[in-house]
Amino acid sequence: MKKLVALLAAVVLGTQSLYATDFLFMKNVKFYGEGQTVGYAVQNGYDLNLGALVPSIMKNGPLGMKLNSNYSGVTTFLTAGLTFDIIENISADFSLAYSTSWGEGNKFLGLIDNPNGSATKGDSIQSYLDNIRVQTANVTINKLFDVDGLSIKVGRQYYGDEDSSVMYFGIRHEQPLFGLNLPLIGFDNISSVDAATVYYEKDNIKANFIYANLGKVLGVPLNVDGLIMPLASEEAYNRGIDLGRDTTVIGADAKFLNLADILNVQVYAYDIENPLVAHYDIVGVKPSVEVDGLKASVEFAMNFAGDNPFETGDLFEDGTPIKSEANLIKADVSYDLEKKAKVRAGFAVQGGTEGVKEFLNGEYPGKISIKPFVNFGNYVPGMVFGQQEVTRILSMIDFRAINIGADYYKDKFTFSFDYYNFAARDNGLNYGDEVDLKVKYKYVEGLDFFFGVGCFMVSDDINSKVEMISGESGFLSEITSSFQLGATYKF
Repeated sequence: MKKLVALLAAVVLGTQSLYATDFLFMKNVKFYGEGQTVGYAVQNGYDLNLGALVPSIMKNGPLGMKLNSNYSGVTTFLTAGLTFDIIENISADFSLAYSTSWGEGNKFLGLIDNPNGSATKGDSIQSYLDNIRVQTANVTINKLFDVDGLSIKVGRQYYGDEDSSVMYFGIRHEQPLFGLNLPLIGFDNISSVDAATVYYEKDNIKANFIYANLGKVLGVPLNVDGLIMPLASEEAYNRGIDLGRDTTVIGADAKFLNLADILNVQVYAYDIENPLVAHYDIVGVKPSVEVDGLKASVEFAMNFAGDNPFETGDLFEDGTPIKSEANLIKADVSYDLEKKAKVRAGFAVQGGTEGVKEFLNGEYPGKISIKPFVNFGNYVPGMVFGQQEVTRILSMIDFRAINIGADYYKDKFTFSFDYYNFAARDNGLNYGDEVDLKVKYKYVEGLDFFFGVGCFMVSDDINSKVEMISGESGFLSEITSSFQLGATYKF
């Protein structure tokens, strides 16, 4: 902590003196930053909240548990930094980030809290300083080996596109809670990685190669940022797996743009090496077209897992029913009506199961297989379904979504409407429908306000299946609603 305080002091004093001194090693200094504050309230939420679980357990016993809960809170983050040139073709980027959450919604399993303060006494200065972290700290060498368009970036950095379905480390806007496809622990609205990334950008080609460290699964001190699957097994311990070993990502992404003037093609492959699963891989391709106001894309990605890269089979070796043969199929289309409105539609499936359909129908299949699609993407469909722990787990395991939406632009306002239907991909179970309404207002350049309301209406399929299996009715509430009010700002 002393090192961080000293670093902060050096940055403040150094940047102030820039106006008085012409430093040879800091040219073209640019300051930047952004932040977000979102307040939210959820009625009959599906988060595993102890405030709802404990009374139910005490009163009715474990089989009588209801996952319904009401909660609210505020999440906020702020990043600020600077970029500057060191010498010709070498530049640096340094930024700090602060983030915090008040309320119950961002507590995983209702347990995580800040032990350093209290609601009545307030937090200590130290607790605030502990929430300030170095978000980016990297050096970029441009024109590497005198090759135009070739560069290398080393250090703490962001990576990927915010709309990526498989790999993104960066700022997640207008998303107060965890998010759909993230690993269940260890991430918030701002993430970055220690990495070395080689970029090539010239003409119609954008390509990169990355080697990144995601931290430890279990270690001292406890660090769960690298947890790919929140699953452990006796076999892992019997084989003497080192759970304190770092998780790493190695991969490449290439985009070929404006082929025949309308076609873009993206291809990518990532190998995630992890102590629990020796190698977990994601390979995909995404062609897209743009013609006037029409945009359309189709993405197909596969998961592999095993002792060697790009293997398929059991995710663990102890006979668990979790398989690595998962895939993602995602299609999107939109049409912009002369900047006055936009209509859009989407379809996505991922994960999958075998034998679950027979089990839910009261039969006893010989084998049940679960094929989760695990990734670090930023696909978040719906204000309710996409930001709830229980429904997020469903989406990772067996998921299909259909989306129809529209945006209408009027002066500084943007009005948005979205309808979703969520269901299981393979077992035929209909999860339910969601309707979202959002209004965004651009107050001034760099400052936007937004308000949104979403309602998820659960299908009778879920409650009826659970009642048939457990004898308990009303497992999930009929309607879950979420209200969000927030602001985003850049400087």
